Amino acid sequence: MWNEIKQLFAIEPELSDEDKNLQQWVAAVRDNNWVLLHHLGRAENLEPNQLFDKVALAYCHCYAAGVEPTRIDAWTAFRKTLENLHYPAFAQATTIRHDQKAKV
Repeated sequence: MWNEIKQLFAIEPELSDEDKNLQQWVAAVRDNNWVLLHHLGRAENLEPNQLFDKVALAYCHCYAAGVEPTRIDAWTAFRKTLENLHYPAFAQATTIRHDQKAKV
């Protein structure tokens, strides 16, 4: 319990390695950096379907936070693909985003 209390007062939260990795993917999506996304995928030796899932999850995090790339045809098409596939993480991101807008 003491460790959790210390983390509340830490300047930067301590992230797990998995969260740090996801943070890189989210930043690349937010910045519309496809070169970095492909670099991250190659660094992790991802197959095409695994790359899609990583990019999709990162996009969903951006969408939930309202910081997704906008007015960019590739990302609009990507979002539509997630909608058409009924991608579970996108459904959750949409709910989170809607709930946050309702609170404002």
